[in-house]
Amino acid sequence: MIWLGNNDGFLFIGDERNKLFHSEMNHFVSESIIPEAQKQGLNWFEAIPTHHKWNKTIEQMFSERKLESWQQRVYHLEESNYRKDLEPVLNDQYKLRIIDQQLLLEEVELFENHDFLSGTIREFWAAEEDFLENGFGYCVVDDKRIASICYSSFAVGDMQVIGIETLPDYQRKRLAAKTAHAFVQDCFKRKMTPYWDCMEENIGSWKTAESLGFTMQFDYKGYMFSFEKEI
Repeated sequence: MIWLGNNDGFLFIGDERNKLFHSEMNHFVSESIIPEAQKQGLNWFEAIPTHHKWNKTIEQMFSERKLESWQQRVYHLEESNYRKDLEPVLNDQYKLRIIDQQLLLEEVELFENHDFLSGTIREFWAAEEDFLENGFGYCVVDDKRIASICYSSFAVGDMQVIGIETLPDYQRKRLAAKTAHAFVQDCFKRKMTPYWDCMEENIGSWKTAESLGFTMQFDYKGYMFSFEKEI
């Protein structure tokens, strides 16, 4: 089991039939993982199986906990499939900005909701500087408000996992699509691969991905339980 180091949960890898692992897992979660996770402000345990054989094992291991599940869809985008011709054009009300040091660290007071950006980044990265060194992103701003952001939520090798958020007042205006187009264009310039991983129930997210030319590679089942419900 590998902790991804942010709020993306724990990967279950290797042999799902390991009986010693099964017998010790709940004790390890209660005594070691939950206290450490709570120190980092996390209230959920998320289990991500790396192959479908883990599903039944996870369900059995945590059968006495209030286990919930969801379906996840994973998309990749090849540059040859990218639909740049469908990139939205912003009207004069909005401005596209790269999430750089100036925006993330030096212009905090210029935006009335800067915490929407900085708080989202800190959910996935140890610090803003870590994000600036290993990730990148774009946002759409409306005067003094940050309306929509598309950013690296995780990076490994040449792969950039996409995170995307839009404030409710700005949804259905294609702002998310605009930031996503800017992000994938930058990925290709950097010789990196954009990776889109979203919940199946988040129809708006995977439809945005497909509109850019992303194709679904596979889906998987994720599991979670709340620490608070354990009390």
